Amino acid sequence: MIPSPGNPTGVVLSEAELDELLEICRRHGLFFICDEVYREFVYDVPLGQRAPSVLSRPDPDNLAIVIDSVSKRYSACGARVGCLVTRNTAVRDAAVRFGQARLSPATVDQYAGMAALDTPQSYFDAVVSEYSSRRDVLVSGLADIGIDVDKPSGAFYLAVALPVEDATAFSQWMVSEFTLDGESLCVTPLEGFYRTQGLGRNEIRMAYVLEQDILRRCTKILGAALQEWQSRGA
Repeated sequence: MIPSPGNPTGVVLSEAELDELLEICRRHGLFFICDEVYREFVYDVPLGQRAPSVLSRPDPDNLAIVIDSVSKRYSACGARVGCLVTRNTAVRDAAVRFGQARLSPATVDQYAGMAALDTPQSYFDAVVSEYSSRRDVLVSGLADIGIDVDKPSGAFYLAVALPVEDATAFSQWMVSEFTLDGESLCVTPLEGFYRTQGLGRNEIRMAYVLEQDILRRCTKILGAALQEWQSRGA
């Protein structure tokens, strides 16, 4: 199971990479479940272009399964409405049976999800353009405090390596003890996203879902917090 565009890195898999993963699945008798919930949110490509989908790749054994949701695409966090898409009839039949045995999402969420399908492309173009600008603001602001990161190609997250040994301890300290002019910053430690123990210990995830001026302020707060943290010898 792989997300593309990815959370927390913003990586977008190419068609060649999707083909390679499908081949690995064929060799080992595995399904390829791809979370494509952020597929509209791709940058540095023409507006309206989506991330490559595994369902568009050659798949004679019907191993590809796409999962999707309305929550990210329409900024409807908490609306537990999504879908599973596959050409594999056995998987589809099993999913239907499982769905019939479970509780359904709230009725109002289902109606809202259906109405959202009529959203014009112009909405997505404006949202993607704004997220692209926010990404650039955040990357630039991090560079100003001495932190260089690769620009993510999609979604709205950024993986950031900090000059600290323990990003979890640093993050907890920021929200519990540190302020700059009465403000602090909440980030997500990245260690929990890794399968290999010990990786990501000095990394955080930042989400560029706030307005550009707020993101500029966030990088200033982060820079000041890092200076104070390091002065404490932490």
